[in-house]
Order: sequence, then structure tokens, then C-alpha cells
Amino acid sequence: MSLKNHDISEQKLVKANRLYFFISQINQSIVHLKDADSLFRTSCKIAFELGEFKMAWIGKLDITNNKIVLIVQNGIAESHEHLFSTTYESNGSQDVVVRTGRYYVCNDIENNFALRNWKLFAMDRGIRSFIVLPIKKEGDIIGTFNLYSSEINFFDEKEIKLLEEATGDISFALDVFEKERRHKEAEDQIANNERRFRILIEDGTDAVALLSKDGAINYVSPSIEKILGYTTEEAMKMDLFSIIHPDDKQGLTSVWEDMLANPGVPSAAYRSRAMHKDGSWRWLEAVITNRLDDPSVNGIVDNFRDVTENMNLKEQLEFDHNNLKALINNTADLMWSVDREFNLITFNQQTMG
Repeated sequence: MSLKNHDISEQKLVKANRLYFFISQINQSIVHLKDADSLFRTSCKIAFELGEFKMAWIGKLDITNNKIVLIVQNGIAESHEHLFSTTYESNGSQDVVVRTGRYYVCNDIENNFALRNWKLFAMDRGIRSFIVLPIKKEGDIIGTFNLYSSEINFFDEKEIKLLEEATGDISFALDVFEKERRHKEAEDQIANNERRFRILIEDGTDAVALLSKDGAINYVSPSIEKILGYTTEEAMKMDLFSIIHPDDKQGLTSVWEDMLANPGVPSAAYRSRAMHKDGSWRWLEAVITNRLDDPSVNGIVDNFRDVTENMNLKEQLEFDHNNLKALINNTADLMWSVDREFNLITFNQQTMG
């Protein structure tokens, strides 16, 4: 082998080792990084510092306006960054990658007529070849990875294959980030729903119980203690029928049987008395729904609230009304009431005599 051929082989080996090291470092970074911005910054830095590319930048695709917008870079002077965030030309390097989903390579910028508008900039900075690779997320192109070399014919078949592999790994990482983001959003939504449930149900004045077919309490919200005085632990050892007033059990049984016969249909609101922990009776208004066939519930949902004050007020009003009626009708005097226009409102029985 001639000395010249030996030098060429040595140069190829050095270049190949450099590219392998570059790809290896990107893959190692992917394992530790958790977001796209960090991944893009790290990839450009590794390409510039370890891959020894003259310039490296990643652009984000704005397909509506046919633009690639530079988001991270290494090796480009700040005063020149605007040159890389512009509308891409039809059939230009960025356009070809966006349309075809494949790489674009130019191994001799100086003699490429299609790059005449960019040739002077490249030659002044010692850039002789470049490659544009597609960055994808969930199968769609979202940007490009752009690498520039000071060597003519730098990107041969082997190097291109390695760079495609590296860009494919970046795209795979973006898919992983997206899945993790959606998973995090779902977890946050569940947590928010649980917090909302606790605020609306557990801290509310109304209560919710989950009952078995026989009325055993499998779950009850903490507000049970405000309503009937029992802790949740105490209530879980009870069943619905054991705390209902004897005079109200027949009515509850009728509602219960109708509810069991109509899965998913809320019962009409019914009122019954339940025993408070202190031995008193409290009036409860409840709506029950048969969710035994729903795997996520597997029970009977009992929504109830304390209406004792309303019932006591109603009873007091009825008592006052009946008491007044008795007093009026048991007098020998004639009595009646009229409004301001002297229209008759009511009268006692003596008036009829």
C-alpha cells in the first residue's frame, strides 16, 4: 500500500471513529434528558465539539409559512443567525427534506450551481459540504438537523447511514417525551379530579355512600359524621336498613326493590328517618341508583342529605295551622279574614251555621 493510500485510510478511520463517538454521545444523552429543548441543545453541542462539524443547528418547521426557524445552534455567529431562519426555497435543501422525508446532502458547495446564493457565505467560513436530516415526531417532520463540514465529499454512504441513525434516535426520543408528557397530563388530570371529588363530596354537607345489594355500606364520605355522628369506620360496619326508623322501612323497601329492577335509573327522592349516633332520629332525603352492573362502581350509589330542620319546620307549621284552626272553629263567635280590598280569605265553621 502506498503512503498516500495509507494516509487516506487513516483519515477515514479517524473520521469514522469520530462519528461513532458523536452518535454514542448523543445516545447516552438521550437516556438522561427529559425534554426536547435539552435534547436539541445537547445534540448540536455534541455535533460541534465532538463530531467536529464546522456548524450545527436545528430548525423548527413552520409548514404554514414554508419556513425553518433556527432554535439552537453551535458555530454560527449571532449576527448571522437570521440567515438560517427564513422561508425555504422551492426544491432547496430544506424543501426537499420536508417534502420527501429523506436527507439532502451536498458534498461540494463550491461547484453546486443551485447554491450560488449561499456559496460565498460558505466559502468565507471554510464550509465545503453539508447534510440536512429530517427530525420527526410521531411520524411527522417537525424540523431539520443541519451539519456542515470543512471537507469536500465528507458525507459518503457510510457516514450518511450513521447520521441517519443518530437523527432517528433523536426522533425516537421525541416520541418518548411526547408519550411521557401525555401520561403526565393524564396523571395530573386524575389528581385534579380526585382533589375535586374530595372538595365536592368529602368536604360537602351532602353525603355519598356505596352500598351492596343487601344494603351493606362499602364506602361512605366523611360528611356522614356531620349528618349522623358516625365516623366512616363506624359506618362501614353498619347497613342501611339497620339504622332506618321502623315506621319507614316498608317505604324504603319499596323504593329499594324498584331501584334494583331499574339499573342506572335514579330513584325518586324519598325521605326516611335514620338513627343518629346520639340516639335521636334525623330525617334524610336520598336518591339511590343501581350501578351494580357498572364494573367501575359495582354497587348502589346513595346520595343523601339531612333535611331534619326542614321537616321539623314543616311539622311545626302544620301543628300551628291545625292548632289555630281548632281554636277558631271552637269559638261561638263569627270569625273571618279579608285582604286589603275586603275580599274574603277564610272563615270559621260558625259562619256557615
